[in-house]
Amino acid sequence: MKHILTDITKQKFSKIAAEIEQRTGITLPGNSGNVEFKGFEVRFHFAPAEKTLELELLKKPWYVPQSLIDSKIKEFMAGPGTNFLDNLG
Repeated sequence: MKHILTDITKQKFSKIAAEIEQRTGITLPGNSGNVEFKGFEVRFHFAPAEKTLELELLKKPWYVPQSLIDSKIKEFMAGPGTNFLDNLG
């Protein structure tokens, strides 16, 4: 499933990338690419002119339901008790 986030400025993308690195240890290799973590592979593409960030799950362990992954992505973007995107400035 593909998730598309809108109104993502360069500053917001930098903060999202920093948060991903803090939580997982994964450094995003530029504005687009693929990253792997614990059996998952995700493709991402940040388009600065369109202010969009696309996230697409390419591979996952068979025993992890897609619904759980989708909820975890939403949870990550919401942040603990707040809307993560609203706090990016």
